[in-house]
Amino acid sequence: MNNKNIVLVTMNARYSHSALGLYYLKANLQELQEQAHITEFTLETKIEDCVEEIFAYTPKIVGIGVYIWNVEKMLALAQMLKLLAPKLLIVGGGPELFYEVEKHPLFPYLDYVIPGEGERVFYSFCKNIFQGKLPGESKILPRDFPPLESLLSPYPLYSEENIKNRRVYVESSRGCPYHCEFCLSSRETKVRHFPLQHFLQDLSSLWNRGVREFKFIDRTFNLDLQHSLPILEFFLNQKQHDFFLHFEMVPHHLPLELKEVLKRFTQGQIQAEVGVQSFNPEVAKRVGRVAKGQEILENLSFLRNETQVYLHVDLIVGLPGESLESFAAGFDLLMGLSPKVHEIQIGILKCLPGALIARHTEDFEMLYNRAPPYDILQNQQITFTDLQRIKRLAKFWDLYNNSGNFKNTLPLLFKRKRESCLNQAFAFFSFLDFSDWCYQQVKHTSSLALERQALLLYRYLIEQIKYPASDVTPLLQKDYLCIEGRHLPPFLRGLQQEHSLLNKDKGEKIAKRSLSRKRQIKQGS
Repeated sequence: MNNKNIVLVTMNARYSHSALGLYYLKANLQELQEQAHITEFTLETKIEDCVEEIFAYTPKIVGIGVYIWNVEKMLALAQMLKLLAPKLLIVGGGPELFYEVEKHPLFPYLDYVIPGEGERVFYSFCKNIFQGKLPGESKILPRDFPPLESLLSPYPLYSEENIKNRRVYVESSRGCPYHCEFCLSSRETKVRHFPLQHFLQDLSSLWNRGVREFKFIDRTFNLDLQHSLPILEFFLNQKQHDFFLHFEMVPHHLPLELKEVLKRFTQGQIQAEVGVQSFNPEVAKRVGRVAKGQEILENLSFLRNETQVYLHVDLIVGLPGESLESFAAGFDLLMGLSPKVHEIQIGILKCLPGALIARHTEDFEMLYNRAPPYDILQNQQITFTDLQRIKRLAKFWDLYNNSGNFKNTLPLLFKRKRESCLNQAFAFFSFLDFSDWCYQQVKHTSSLALERQALLLYRYLIEQIKYPASDVTPLLQKDYLCIEGRHLPPFLRGLQQEHSLLNKDKGEKIAKRSLSRKRQIKQGS
Protein backbone atom coordinates (compact mmCIF):
# COMPACT_ATOMS: atom_id res chain seq x y z
CA MET A 1 0.00 0.00 0.00
CA ASN A 2 1.13 3.55 -0.70
CA ASN A 3 1.67 5.76 2.31
CA LYS A 4 -1.09 8.28 2.95
CA ASN A 5 -0.84 11.13 5.43
CA ILE A 6 -4.62 11.20 5.90
CA VAL A 7 -6.88 8.18 6.33
CA LEU A 8 -10.65 8.69 6.54
CA VAL A 9 -12.45 5.83 8.28
CA THR A 10 -15.94 4.72 9.24
CA MET A 11 -17.92 1.54 9.81
CA ASN A 12 -21.08 1.05 7.76
CA ALA A 13 -23.97 -1.15 8.81
CA ARG A 14 -23.54 -3.21 5.62
CA TYR A 15 -21.00 -3.48 2.85
CA SER A 16 -23.59 -2.18 0.38
CA HIS A 17 -23.74 1.16 2.22
CA SER A 18 -21.27 3.97 1.64
CA ALA A 19 -20.27 7.00 3.73
CA LEU A 20 -20.94 10.06 1.58
CA GLY A 21 -19.51 12.35 4.27
CA LEU A 22 -16.02 10.89 3.88
CA TYR A 23 -16.13 11.47 0.13
CA TYR A 24 -17.07 15.11 0.72
CA LEU A 25 -14.07 15.51 3.03
CA LYS A 26 -11.63 14.01 0.56
CA ALA A 27 -13.08 15.88 -2.42
CA ASN A 28 -12.52 19.20 -0.64
CA LEU A 29 -8.96 18.61 0.55
CA GLN A 30 -7.77 20.45 -2.57
CA GLU A 31 -3.98 20.03 -2.97
CA LEU A 32 -3.99 17.48 -0.11
CA GLN A 33 -6.46 15.14 -1.84
CA GLU A 34 -3.74 12.84 -3.19
CA GLN A 35 -2.46 12.38 0.36
CA ALA A 36 -5.82 11.03 1.58
CA HIS A 37 -7.40 7.58 1.49
CA ILE A 38 -10.93 6.45 2.37
CA THR A 39 -11.37 3.14 4.18
CA GLU A 40 -14.90 1.87 4.83
CA PHE A 41 -15.33 -1.11 7.12
CA THR A 42 -18.51 -2.86 8.26
CA LEU A 43 -19.67 -3.53 11.80
CA GLU A 44 -18.58 -7.14 11.40
CA THR A 45 -14.92 -6.19 10.82
CA LYS A 46 -12.67 -7.00 13.78
CA ILE A 47 -11.11 -3.94 15.39
CA GLU A 48 -7.62 -5.43 15.09
CA ASP A 49 -8.11 -5.83 11.34
CA CYS A 50 -9.27 -2.21 11.04
CA VAL A 51 -6.23 -0.95 12.94
CA GLU A 52 -3.87 -3.09 10.88
CA GLU A 53 -5.25 -1.72 7.61
CA ILE A 54 -5.10 1.87 8.86
CA PHE A 55 -1.50 1.47 10.02
CA ALA A 56 -0.54 0.06 6.62
CA TYR A 57 -0.90 3.60 5.22
CA THR A 58 1.31 5.10 8.00
CA PRO A 59 -0.98 8.12 8.39
CA LYS A 60 -0.36 11.23 10.46
CA ILE A 61 -4.07 12.06 10.71
CA VAL A 62 -7.02 9.67 10.99
CA GLY A 63 -10.51 11.11 10.54
CA ILE A 64 -13.33 8.93 11.88
CA GLY A 65 -17.03 9.22 11.02
CA VAL A 66 -19.24 8.42 14.02
CA TYR A 67 -22.90 7.51 13.62
CA ILE A 68 -25.55 6.09 15.92
CA TRP A 69 -25.08 2.58 14.50
CA ASN A 70 -21.28 2.46 14.90
CA VAL A 71 -20.58 4.34 18.16
CA GLU A 72 -19.42 1.33 20.15
CA LYS A 73 -17.15 0.03 17.39
CA MET A 74 -15.66 3.45 16.69
CA LEU A 75 -14.96 3.89 20.41
CA ALA A 76 -13.09 0.59 20.45
CA LEU A 77 -11.21 1.62 17.30
CA ALA A 78 -10.15 4.99 18.75
CA GLN A 79 -9.05 3.35 21.99
CA MET A 80 -6.85 0.83 20.18
CA LEU A 81 -5.39 3.44 17.82
CA LYS A 82 -4.40 5.62 20.78
CA LEU A 83 -2.99 2.68 22.69
CA LEU A 84 -0.76 1.56 19.82
CA ALA A 85 0.05 4.98 18.33
CA PRO A 86 -0.27 7.71 20.99
CA LYS A 87 1.10 10.42 18.66
CA LEU A 88 -1.39 9.70 15.88
CA LEU A 89 -3.86 12.58 15.49
CA ILE A 90 -7.45 11.35 15.58
CA VAL A 91 -10.16 13.75 14.40
CA GLY A 92 -13.78 12.80 15.06
CA GLY A 93 -16.87 13.95 13.19
CA GLY A 94 -20.33 12.81 12.19
CA PRO A 95 -23.83 13.24 13.68
CA GLU A 96 -22.86 11.62 16.99
CA LEU A 97 -20.42 14.46 17.61
CA PHE A 98 -22.53 17.44 16.58
CA TYR A 99 -23.65 18.45 20.10
CA GLU A 100 -22.73 17.81 23.75
CA VAL A 101 -19.34 16.64 22.52
CA GLU A 102 -17.55 16.82 25.87
CA LYS A 103 -19.99 14.27 27.33
CA HIS A 104 -19.43 11.73 24.57
CA PRO A 105 -17.50 8.58 25.57
CA LEU A 106 -15.27 9.02 22.50
CA PHE A 107 -14.14 12.50 23.50
CA PRO A 108 -11.14 11.46 25.68
CA TYR A 109 -9.71 9.41 22.79
CA LEU A 110 -10.01 12.14 20.16
CA ASP A 111 -7.42 14.84 19.62
CA TYR A 112 -9.90 17.08 17.83
CA VAL A 113 -13.60 17.13 16.99
CA ILE A 114 -15.43 18.77 14.08
CA PRO A 115 -18.99 19.43 15.38
CA GLY A 116 -20.85 19.85 12.11
CA GLU A 117 -20.10 20.16 8.42
CA GLY A 118 -16.43 19.46 8.02
CA GLU A 119 -15.31 20.09 4.44
CA ARG A 120 -13.59 23.44 4.97
CA VAL A 121 -12.68 22.91 8.63
CA PHE A 122 -10.97 19.57 8.00
CA TYR A 123 -8.99 20.94 5.06
CA SER A 124 -7.77 23.92 7.09
CA PHE A 125 -6.89 21.64 10.00
CA CYS A 126 -4.85 19.23 7.88
CA LYS A 127 -3.08 22.06 6.04
CA ASN A 128 -2.10 23.73 9.33
CA ILE A 129 -0.88 20.47 10.84
CA PHE A 130 1.37 19.76 7.86
CA GLN A 131 2.73 23.31 8.14
CA GLY A 132 3.52 22.74 11.82
CA LYS A 133 0.68 24.89 13.15
CA LEU A 134 -1.57 23.59 15.91
CA PRO A 135 -5.21 24.74 15.78
CA GLY A 136 -5.29 26.10 19.36
CA GLU A 137 -6.03 24.92 22.88
CA SER A 138 -9.59 23.71 22.27
CA LYS A 139 -10.16 20.18 21.01
CA ILE A 140 -13.44 21.31 19.46
CA LEU A 141 -12.88 22.96 16.10
CA PRO A 142 -15.15 25.78 14.85
CA ARG A 143 -18.66 24.98 13.63
CA ASP A 144 -19.04 25.80 9.94
CA PHE A 145 -21.86 26.12 7.40
CA PRO A 146 -20.09 26.57 4.07
CA PRO A 147 -21.87 27.97 1.02
CA LEU A 148 -22.71 24.81 -0.90
CA GLU A 149 -21.61 26.34 -4.19
CA SER A 150 -18.09 26.51 -2.72
CA LEU A 151 -17.85 22.74 -2.22
CA LEU A 152 -16.34 20.37 -4.75
CA SER A 153 -18.43 17.38 -5.79
CA PRO A 154 -17.68 14.04 -4.09
CA TYR A 155 -19.28 11.87 -6.77
CA PRO A 156 -16.24 11.52 -9.07
CA LEU A 157 -14.53 9.77 -6.14
CA TYR A 158 -17.02 6.91 -6.26
CA SER A 159 -15.03 3.98 -7.60
CA GLU A 160 -16.30 1.38 -10.04
CA GLU A 161 -16.57 -0.95 -7.04
CA ASN A 162 -18.81 1.61 -5.31
CA ILE A 163 -21.02 1.94 -8.35
CA LYS A 164 -21.26 -1.78 -8.99
CA ASN A 165 -21.71 -3.10 -5.46
CA ARG A 166 -22.63 -0.23 -3.16
CA ARG A 167 -25.58 2.08 -2.76
CA VAL A 168 -25.05 5.51 -4.25
CA TYR A 169 -26.09 8.36 -1.97
CA VAL A 170 -26.66 11.84 -3.38
CA GLU A 171 -27.46 15.16 -1.73
CA SER A 172 -29.17 18.12 -3.36
CA SER A 173 -29.78 20.19 -0.22
CA ARG A 174 -28.84 20.53 3.44
CA GLY A 175 -30.88 21.67 6.41
CA CYS A 176 -34.58 21.60 7.21
CA PRO A 177 -37.07 24.44 7.84
CA TYR A 178 -39.11 22.42 10.32
CA HIS A 179 -38.60 22.16 14.06
CA CYS A 180 -39.20 18.49 14.84
CA GLU A 181 -37.64 18.24 18.27
CA PHE A 182 -36.56 14.59 18.00
CA CYS A 183 -34.39 15.43 14.97
CA LEU A 184 -31.00 17.17 15.06
CA SER A 185 -31.91 19.05 11.87
CA SER A 186 -34.25 21.18 13.98
CA ARG A 187 -31.14 22.93 15.34
CA GLU A 188 -30.40 24.38 11.89
CA THR A 189 -33.53 25.71 10.25
CA LYS A 190 -31.93 27.32 7.21
CA VAL A 191 -32.18 25.22 4.04
CA ARG A 192 -29.32 25.46 1.54
CA HIS A 193 -29.42 23.99 -1.95
CA PHE A 194 -26.55 22.83 -4.07
CA PRO A 195 -26.51 24.74 -7.38
CA LEU A 196 -29.13 22.98 -9.47
CA GLN A 197 -27.27 22.84 -12.79
CA HIS A 198 -24.12 21.50 -11.17
CA PHE A 199 -26.15 18.87 -9.32
CA LEU A 200 -27.92 17.81 -12.52
CA GLN A 201 -24.50 17.48 -14.17
CA ASP A 202 -23.43 15.24 -11.28
CA LEU A 203 -26.54 13.09 -11.78
CA SER A 204 -25.82 12.88 -15.50
CA SER A 205 -22.25 11.80 -14.84
CA LEU A 206 -23.37 9.10 -12.41
CA TRP A 207 -26.04 7.97 -14.86
CA ASN A 208 -23.49 7.67 -17.65
CA ARG A 209 -21.32 5.54 -15.35
CA GLY A 210 -24.20 3.10 -14.96
CA VAL A 211 -25.81 4.20 -11.69
CA ARG A 212 -29.53 3.42 -11.65
CA GLU A 213 -30.34 3.50 -7.92
CA PHE A 214 -30.10 6.87 -6.17
CA LYS A 215 -30.78 7.45 -2.49
CA PHE A 216 -31.30 11.14 -1.73
CA ILE A 217 -30.26 12.10 1.79
CA ASP A 218 -32.03 15.49 1.70
CA ARG A 219 -34.11 16.00 4.83
CA THR A 220 -37.15 17.22 2.83
CA PHE A 221 -37.01 16.54 -0.90
CA ASN A 222 -40.42 18.07 -1.72
CA LEU A 223 -39.77 21.35 0.08
CA ASP A 224 -38.85 23.61 -2.88
CA LEU A 225 -40.47 22.63 -6.17
CA GLN A 226 -38.18 24.91 -8.18
CA HIS A 227 -35.40 22.61 -7.03
CA SER A 228 -37.05 19.18 -6.81
CA LEU A 229 -39.15 19.21 -9.99
CA PRO A 230 -36.18 19.63 -12.39
CA ILE A 231 -34.49 16.71 -10.62
CA LEU A 232 -37.55 14.52 -11.12
CA GLU A 233 -37.79 15.65 -14.75
CA PHE A 234 -34.15 14.65 -15.25
CA PHE A 235 -35.05 11.04 -14.55
CA LEU A 236 -38.30 11.11 -16.52
CA ASN A 237 -36.38 12.34 -19.56
CA GLN A 238 -33.96 9.41 -19.59
CA LYS A 239 -34.39 6.90 -22.40
CA GLN A 240 -33.88 4.01 -19.99
CA HIS A 241 -36.50 3.71 -17.27
CA ASP A 242 -34.92 1.01 -15.11
CA PHE A 243 -34.03 3.41 -12.29
CA PHE A 244 -34.97 3.55 -8.62
CA LEU A 245 -35.13 6.70 -6.48
CA HIS A 246 -35.51 6.98 -2.72
CA PHE A 247 -36.19 10.24 -0.92
CA GLU A 248 -37.85 11.68 2.19
CA MET A 249 -41.02 13.75 1.89
CA VAL A 250 -43.16 15.75 4.29
CA PRO A 251 -46.76 14.53 3.95
CA HIS A 252 -48.54 17.89 4.20
CA HIS A 253 -46.83 19.58 1.23
CA LEU A 254 -48.04 18.06 -2.04
CA PRO A 255 -48.87 20.86 -4.51
CA LEU A 256 -50.76 20.06 -7.70
CA GLU A 257 -47.67 20.48 -9.88
CA LEU A 258 -45.78 17.89 -7.84
CA LYS A 259 -48.75 15.51 -7.93
CA GLU A 260 -48.86 15.67 -11.72
CA VAL A 261 -45.15 14.91 -12.05
CA LEU A 262 -45.30 11.99 -9.60
CA LYS A 263 -48.16 10.46 -11.62
CA ARG A 264 -45.78 10.08 -14.58
CA PHE A 265 -43.46 7.64 -12.81
CA THR A 266 -44.10 3.94 -13.22
CA GLN A 267 -44.11 1.10 -10.70
CA GLY A 268 -40.77 0.44 -9.04
CA GLN A 269 -39.19 3.82 -9.86
CA ILE A 270 -39.81 5.79 -6.65
CA GLN A 271 -39.91 4.99 -2.95
CA ALA A 272 -40.96 7.88 -0.72
CA GLU A 273 -40.25 7.82 2.99
CA VAL A 274 -43.01 9.91 4.51
CA GLY A 275 -42.68 11.07 8.11
CA VAL A 276 -46.09 11.32 9.75
CA GLN A 277 -44.84 10.48 13.28
CA SER A 278 -48.14 11.25 15.06
CA PHE A 279 -51.77 11.93 14.15
CA ASN A 280 -52.44 13.42 17.58
CA PRO A 281 -52.54 17.20 16.89
CA GLU A 282 -51.63 18.18 20.45
CA VAL A 283 -48.64 15.84 20.51
CA ALA A 284 -47.54 16.92 17.04
CA LYS A 285 -47.53 20.61 17.99
CA ARG A 286 -45.71 19.85 21.23
CA VAL A 287 -42.72 18.40 19.36
CA GLY A 288 -42.73 20.94 16.53
CA ARG A 289 -44.57 18.91 13.91
CA VAL A 290 -47.12 20.25 11.43
CA ALA A 291 -50.49 19.02 12.73
CA LYS A 292 -52.61 18.55 9.59
CA GLY A 293 -53.93 15.03 10.03
CA GLN A 294 -56.75 15.13 7.49
CA GLU A 295 -54.59 16.74 4.80
CA ILE A 296 -51.90 14.14 5.44
CA LEU A 297 -54.40 11.30 4.99
CA GLU A 298 -55.72 12.85 1.79
CA ASN A 299 -52.22 13.21 0.35
CA LEU A 300 -51.31 9.65 1.27
CA SER A 301 -54.54 8.43 -0.30
CA PHE A 302 -53.72 10.37 -3.47
CA LEU A 303 -50.20 8.93 -3.66
CA ARG A 304 -51.54 5.42 -3.13
CA ASN A 305 -54.45 5.66 -5.56
CA GLU A 306 -53.21 8.02 -8.27
CA THR A 307 -49.47 7.25 -8.46
CA GLN A 308 -47.13 4.26 -8.49
CA VAL A 309 -44.99 5.69 -5.66
CA TYR A 310 -44.03 3.07 -3.08
CA LEU A 311 -44.99 4.52 0.32
CA HIS A 312 -42.96 3.92 3.46
CA VAL A 313 -44.72 5.85 6.24
CA ASP A 314 -43.10 6.55 9.62
CA LEU A 315 -44.81 6.70 13.01
CA ILE A 316 -42.97 7.28 16.30
CA VAL A 317 -44.04 5.71 19.58
CA GLY A 318 -43.13 7.33 22.90
CA LEU A 319 -43.59 11.01 22.02
CA PRO A 320 -44.30 13.21 25.08
CA GLY A 321 -47.97 13.17 25.95
CA GLU A 322 -49.00 10.40 23.54
CA SER A 323 -50.58 7.37 25.15
CA LEU A 324 -50.54 3.85 23.78
CA GLU A 325 -54.19 4.27 22.78
CA SER A 326 -53.44 7.51 20.91
CA PHE A 327 -50.56 5.93 19.01
CA ALA A 328 -52.73 2.92 18.19
CA ALA A 329 -55.46 5.21 16.83
CA GLY A 330 -52.94 6.83 14.47
CA PHE A 331 -51.74 3.42 13.34
CA ASP A 332 -55.31 2.40 12.57
CA LEU A 333 -55.86 5.58 10.53
CA LEU A 334 -53.05 4.45 8.23
CA MET A 335 -54.39 0.90 8.15
CA GLY A 336 -57.79 2.28 7.19
CA LEU A 337 -56.55 3.78 3.93
CA SER A 338 -57.66 1.90 0.82
CA PRO A 339 -55.45 0.62 -0.58
CA LYS A 340 -53.11 0.55 2.40
CA VAL A 341 -49.69 2.17 2.32
CA HIS A 342 -46.97 -0.31 1.43
CA GLU A 343 -45.03 -0.07 4.70
CA ILE A 344 -45.62 1.42 8.13
CA GLN A 345 -42.37 1.91 10.01
CA ILE A 346 -42.94 1.88 13.78
CA GLY A 347 -40.07 3.94 15.10
CA ILE A 348 -39.10 4.20 18.76
CA LEU A 349 -38.47 7.72 20.07
CA LYS A 350 -34.79 8.49 20.60
CA CYS A 351 -33.27 11.37 22.55
CA LEU A 352 -30.19 12.06 20.42
CA PRO A 353 -27.43 14.12 22.05
CA GLY A 354 -28.39 17.75 21.54
CA ALA A 355 -31.95 17.06 20.37
CA LEU A 356 -34.55 19.55 21.64
CA ILE A 357 -36.88 16.71 22.68
CA ALA A 358 -34.89 16.61 25.93
CA ARG A 359 -36.77 19.67 27.18
CA HIS A 360 -39.83 17.47 27.84
CA THR A 361 -37.96 14.96 29.99
CA GLU A 362 -39.09 16.25 33.38
CA ASP A 363 -42.67 17.25 32.55
CA PHE A 364 -43.49 13.89 30.95
CA GLU A 365 -41.19 11.68 33.05
CA MET A 366 -39.27 10.54 30.00
CA LEU A 367 -36.59 7.93 30.73
CA TYR A 368 -34.15 7.10 27.93
CA ASN A 369 -31.43 4.55 27.39
CA ARG A 370 -28.16 6.40 28.05
CA ALA A 371 -26.30 4.33 25.46
CA PRO A 372 -26.96 4.26 21.71
CA PRO A 373 -29.57 4.15 20.26
CA TYR A 374 -30.81 6.39 23.13
CA ASP A 375 -34.32 4.96 22.86
CA ILE A 376 -37.20 5.71 25.21
CA LEU A 377 -37.60 3.22 28.07
CA GLN A 378 -40.78 4.59 29.64
CA ASN A 379 -42.68 7.82 30.10
CA GLN A 380 -45.68 9.22 31.90
CA GLN A 381 -48.14 7.61 29.49
CA ILE A 382 -46.49 4.30 28.55
CA THR A 383 -44.92 1.85 30.99
CA PHE A 384 -41.60 0.12 30.48
CA THR A 385 -43.43 -3.18 29.98
CA ASP A 386 -45.71 -1.77 27.29
CA LEU A 387 -42.80 -0.12 25.49
CA GLN A 388 -41.01 -3.47 25.46
CA ARG A 389 -44.10 -4.99 23.89
CA ILE A 390 -44.24 -2.27 21.22
CA LYS A 391 -40.53 -2.63 20.43
CA ARG A 392 -41.14 -6.32 19.81
CA LEU A 393 -44.26 -5.49 17.79
CA ALA A 394 -42.15 -3.22 15.57
CA LYS A 395 -39.78 -6.11 14.84
CA PHE A 396 -42.57 -8.56 14.10
CA TRP A 397 -44.37 -5.95 11.97
CA ASP A 398 -41.27 -5.64 9.80
CA LEU A 399 -41.12 -9.43 9.43
CA TYR A 400 -44.78 -9.99 8.65
CA ASN A 401 -46.05 -6.82 6.99
CA ASN A 402 -43.22 -4.63 5.73
CA SER A 403 -41.38 -7.57 4.21
CA GLY A 404 -44.33 -8.18 1.88
CA ASN A 405 -43.91 -11.91 2.47
CA PHE A 406 -47.42 -12.52 3.85
CA LYS A 407 -49.60 -10.07 1.93
CA ASN A 408 -52.29 -12.68 1.20
CA THR A 409 -52.42 -14.29 4.64
CA LEU A 410 -51.84 -11.41 7.06
CA PRO A 411 -55.21 -9.70 6.34
CA LEU A 412 -56.90 -12.66 8.06
CA LEU A 413 -55.46 -11.31 11.30
CA PHE A 414 -57.64 -8.21 11.02
CA LYS A 415 -60.93 -9.74 9.83
CA ARG A 416 -62.23 -11.32 13.02
CA LYS A 417 -62.59 -9.18 16.11
CA ARG A 418 -61.34 -10.75 19.31
CA GLU A 419 -62.65 -9.89 22.75
CA SER A 420 -59.30 -8.36 23.76
CA CYS A 421 -59.52 -5.84 20.89
CA LEU A 422 -63.11 -4.62 21.22
CA ASN A 423 -63.64 -0.85 21.54
CA GLN A 424 -60.00 -0.15 20.71
CA ALA A 425 -57.87 0.55 17.66
CA PHE A 426 -58.61 -2.86 16.24
CA ALA A 427 -55.75 -3.33 13.76
CA PHE A 428 -53.01 -2.23 16.16
CA PHE A 429 -54.19 -4.24 19.13
CA SER A 430 -54.90 -7.29 16.96
CA PHE A 431 -51.30 -7.28 15.82
CA LEU A 432 -50.08 -6.55 19.35
CA ASP A 433 -51.86 -9.71 20.52
CA PHE A 434 -50.17 -11.66 17.74
CA SER A 435 -46.79 -10.13 18.58
CA ASP A 436 -47.17 -11.00 22.27
CA TRP A 437 -48.12 -14.56 21.37
CA CYS A 438 -45.15 -14.94 18.97
CA TYR A 439 -42.75 -13.75 21.64
CA GLN A 440 -44.18 -16.24 24.11
CA GLN A 441 -43.43 -19.00 21.60
CA VAL A 442 -39.87 -18.05 20.56
CA LYS A 443 -38.59 -15.57 23.22
CA HIS A 444 -36.79 -13.41 20.65
CA THR A 445 -37.46 -11.25 17.59
CA SER A 446 -34.29 -11.73 15.54
CA SER A 447 -32.94 -14.51 13.33
CA LEU A 448 -36.40 -15.94 12.82
CA ALA A 449 -36.30 -18.14 9.73
CA LEU A 450 -39.02 -17.67 7.12
CA GLU A 451 -40.42 -21.16 7.68
CA ARG A 452 -40.70 -20.44 11.41
CA GLN A 453 -42.45 -17.15 10.67
CA ALA A 454 -44.96 -18.93 8.44
CA LEU A 455 -45.57 -21.65 11.02
CA LEU A 456 -46.20 -19.11 13.78
CA LEU A 457 -48.74 -17.24 11.65
CA TYR A 458 -50.39 -20.52 10.62
CA ARG A 459 -50.70 -21.72 14.23
CA TYR A 460 -51.97 -18.38 15.53
CA LEU A 461 -54.70 -18.04 12.92
CA ILE A 462 -55.90 -21.59 13.52
CA GLU A 463 -55.33 -22.00 17.27
CA GLN A 464 -56.08 -18.50 18.55
CA ILE A 465 -58.48 -16.94 16.02
CA LYS A 466 -60.04 -20.30 15.14
CA TYR A 467 -59.86 -20.14 11.36
CA PRO A 468 -60.26 -23.53 9.69
CA ALA A 469 -57.01 -24.78 8.17
CA SER A 470 -58.71 -24.86 4.77
CA ASP A 471 -59.00 -21.04 4.90
CA VAL A 472 -55.41 -20.42 5.96
CA THR A 473 -53.37 -22.99 4.07
CA PRO A 474 -54.04 -21.88 0.45
CA LEU A 475 -53.23 -18.26 1.26
CA LEU A 476 -50.04 -19.14 3.09
CA GLN A 477 -49.03 -21.49 0.27
CA LYS A 478 -49.52 -18.66 -2.20
CA ASP A 479 -47.44 -16.25 -0.11
CA TYR A 480 -44.67 -18.75 0.45
CA LEU A 481 -44.29 -19.67 -3.20
CA CYS A 482 -44.17 -16.02 -4.27
CA ILE A 483 -40.77 -15.84 -2.57
CA GLU A 484 -38.16 -16.75 -5.13
CA GLY A 485 -36.33 -20.00 -4.50
CA ARG A 486 -38.75 -21.25 -1.83
CA HIS A 487 -40.56 -24.57 -1.68
CA LEU A 488 -43.44 -25.43 0.60
CA PRO A 489 -42.49 -26.58 4.10
CA PRO A 490 -44.03 -29.87 5.27
CA PHE A 491 -46.89 -28.29 7.24
CA LEU A 492 -48.18 -26.52 4.09
CA ARG A 493 -48.15 -29.47 1.72
CA GLY A 494 -51.23 -31.40 0.76
CA LEU A 495 -54.07 -29.17 -0.38
CA GLN A 496 -52.63 -28.15 -3.74
CA GLN A 497 -49.75 -29.21 -5.91
CA GLU A 498 -46.69 -27.04 -5.53
CA HIS A 499 -45.99 -26.80 -9.27
CA SER A 500 -49.46 -25.46 -10.07
CA LEU A 501 -49.04 -22.64 -7.58
CA LEU A 502 -45.60 -21.88 -8.95
CA ASN A 503 -47.00 -21.48 -12.46
CA LYS A 504 -49.93 -19.41 -11.26
CA ASP A 505 -47.82 -16.91 -9.31
CA LYS A 506 -44.90 -16.13 -11.62
CA GLY A 507 -46.15 -12.55 -11.93
CA GLU A 508 -46.24 -12.12 -8.17
CA LYS A 509 -42.63 -13.35 -7.92
CA ILE A 510 -41.56 -10.56 -10.26
CA ALA A 511 -43.35 -8.03 -8.06
CA LYS A 512 -41.67 -9.59 -5.01
CA ARG A 513 -38.21 -9.03 -6.51
CA SER A 514 -39.10 -5.36 -7.02
CA LEU A 515 -40.25 -5.11 -3.40
CA SER A 516 -37.01 -6.71 -2.20
CA ARG A 517 -35.01 -4.00 -3.94
CA LYS A 518 -37.09 -1.32 -2.23
CA ARG A 519 -36.59 -2.94 1.17
CA GLN A 520 -32.82 -3.00 0.70
CA ILE A 521 -32.56 0.73 -0.04
CA LYS A 522 -33.13 1.70 3.61
CA GLN A 523 -30.05 2.39 5.73
CA GLY A 524 -29.28 0.64 8.87
CA SER A 525 -31.51 0.68 8.53
